[in-house]
Amino acid sequence: MPNKNNPDELALLRSKVTELESTVLTLHQSLGESESNILTLHQSLDESKSNVLTLRQSLNESEITIQSLVEKLNLARRKRFGSSSETMPPQDLEFNEAEAHADTTGEDEAPDNQNDETSEAKNTSSETKRRGRPKLPEDLPRERVVVDIPESEKTCSCCQSMLCRMGQSTSEKLVYIPARLYVEVTERPKYVCRQCDALGEKSVVAMASPPASIIPKSIATPSLFAQIITNKYHYALPLYRQESLFRQYGLALSRKTMSQWILRCADKVEPLIALLKETLLAQDVLFADETTLTVLDDERKKSYIWLYGCGPYRDGNAQAPGIVLFDYQEGSRGHHCPQAYLSNYTGYLHVDGYKAYEKTEAKLVGCWAHARRKSIEAEQS
Repeated sequence: MPNKNNPDELALLRSKVTELESTVLTLHQSLGESESNILTLHQSLDESKSNVLTLRQSLNESEITIQSLVEKLNLARRKRFGSSSETMPPQDLEFNEAEAHADTTGEDEAPDNQNDETSEAKNTSSETKRRGRPKLPEDLPRERVVVDIPESEKTCSCCQSMLCRMGQSTSEKLVYIPARLYVEVTERPKYVCRQCDALGEKSVVAMASPPASIIPKSIATPSLFAQIITNKYHYALPLYRQESLFRQYGLALSRKTMSQWILRCADKVEPLIALLKETLLAQDVLFADETTLTVLDDERKKSYIWLYGCGPYRDGNAQAPGIVLFDYQEGSRGHHCPQAYLSNYTGYLHVDGYKAYEKTEAKLVGCWAHARRKSIEAEQS
């Protein structure tokens, strides 16, 4: 036992207590630092787990992006190098069109006596009838050509009695008569009073007014205008080819003249187009689409033709008129095109999802044909 009265021992004890307190304090500090390190390690572990989760999500997104890019690449390759049923082949590739589309089996047409009224024709198999030529329209005029046997063969070879007609075998063939041009000469007789002439008085010449004409003093009639315009815009026959066709009839009709006729006829039908547009915009359901158009002014510049149409539709207005109108826009595919053409139209509008139509006041509805196209593209990709 230390002596309480010994100052040296008391000092030594105090020194040891101080050291112990210092050691305890150091241990407490170390414990605090350890707890802080443990907390830091836990935070680092949580951050690592979060980073791993983020990396996994990024990896999944990258895999999805790669798959999408592969599908787009396949689709681009198919569009660039594959065949497309929506594009027309160049004209030089249609040289062998007859060979490509002909049926070499010869089963497209039945024999000429397919309408044979004899008992032999009636016994023709149903298979032959199914594969026979299509029936010609009943409203086409018929001209009968009778091909009969000579009178000398109308006696029986056994008893020399006269043969009796028991029916006939008939066949139908389609005849084409080429277009025919003729000159329509309009005569307007003039009338004058000979009595006034005899008296020396001025006589008034009476004559009928000239018939109304779409283009006054033109050599063309409405039938010729209609033929040129139909060939140009419906059958895609350029004016230089029509010029060549007219030359075969001995008629020198230049492209410049036909172009002037087309433009002047377009001015004349403006009221009709306005009436068609008014009727079109009065319908409950419309269809719209747009496509590029190459013009002669600048083949490098894209122009657009917008289509707006209506017609009878299932489970709806079966009496709706069939109208298709085109709106040409030079170098523009902006939203102002349908917005201006369909001004104040609030009915249903079938479109392909192009954003420009969203600026109109119409109720947009999807197009099944475009939806089907995307499904096919996804399957092929």
